[in-house]
Amino acid sequence: MKRLLFGVVALFSLAACTSTSNSLQNQSQITEYSGGQIQGDATSLYWYTDRLSTPVSASDYVTSGDYGWYQSEYIWNGQKLHTVLREGEKLDANNRLAKYTVEVRFSDAGEAVYQKYQVGRKVIPLTQPQIEQYKSEAQSLVEFTTKQAGNQYELIQGYWDGRKFVTCNGNTFERLSFNQTLPSFVISRLAEFDSYMAFVGKLKLKTVEVDDLLLIQNQSYKCIARPQLAD
Repeated sequence: MKRLLFGVVALFSLAACTSTSNSLQNQSQITEYSGGQIQGDATSLYWYTDRLSTPVSASDYVTSGDYGWYQSEYIWNGQKLHTVLREGEKLDANNRLAKYTVEVRFSDAGEAVYQKYQVGRKVIPLTQPQIEQYKSEAQSLVEFTTKQAGNQYELIQGYWDGRKFVTCNGNTFERLSFNQTLPSFVISRLAEFDSYMAFVGKLKLKTVEVDDLLLIQNQSYKCIARPQLAD
């Protein structure tokens, strides 16, 4: 009886170890990227996850000042884009901000098998060019963030009080260095006011290297979390 019990316990322990090992292996195969850019009036923050160079999911947060904003989540199935989800606000015909949502699901052949575009209470059919634009934006996000990661850049958010920079994760750095020429009003703001900042850069031992400043707001501005819109 003791031998049988020992065998069952040993088998259970082996299974548990194997499960833990597989879980750790799956985690080690996942790579997280982040980045961002400014294009015209639009400022974009990006997040991207892949497993063994195969896309898993991506998100963006895009603000265009008075013209509106949106956040999206993109989900892949293997190498194929499967789902696009988006919510935000945009100017309507009366130049007022109206809430809108987008949901598009694709077949393995890349065809939109489900779509829903709703502005306020009105549901509007998406055109094929609009659907192709969502696919293009997803692909561009992947290419852009992986390119920035290749230069060892990432999206960094945090707060500067004139003496130190504290990231949204709570890490503290003593200096900010900039790889770009800043407008005089930005320099004055950093010198005189506590500020929230979002930028593409590098974290070093005691210094944060800023390659591209994306957002600067007052200190009450909250860090922007990666959008997760899927149920």
